[in-house]
Amino acid sequence: AAAVVLAVAYVLLVEKLGFLLLTPFLLAAYMFLYGERSLLKMAVIACITTACIWLLFTKVFMIFLPVGRIFA
Repeated sequence: AAAVVLAVAYVLLVEKLGFLLLTPFLLAAYMFLYGERSLLKMAVIACITTACIWLLFTKVFMIFLPVGRIFA
């Protein structure tokens, strides 16, 4: 149930906060739900994964992810 709540919250907030700001928190929250407790490990994995996804979509696929209304 917590994973569904996180996914719904992400969908509702991604347009306002943007992909690069919100995704690391989502990934860290999912890692926490699945048993990871090392904050440093979660932060590093979440940030690297977010950067890789962003680079793949924007540079390779030419699909631009939401930047958020805060930064636009």
